[in-house]
Amino acid sequence: MKFAQTIKLLREANRQTKFFIFMFVLYTLALIWTTVQAYARLEYSRSDEQKPIQVRIPNLDLENTPLKK
Repeated sequence: MKFAQTIKLLREANRQTKFFIFMFVLYTLALIWTTVQAYARLEYSRSDEQKPIQVRIPNLDLENTPLKK
């Protein structure tokens, strides 16, 4: 179907069909927008990752042993 024929059919359609098409387009755009937002937020939160903190605990056994000469 050509674009001009589609527009002509849409203009000649009744109100319920026009409303259905309008709501379909609206819900599709909302779905696309919320999907893009969700992935953008996910990417933003993942970009803030930090390397894990490494805590060094001294080995008390090694510090208390006498040094050998």
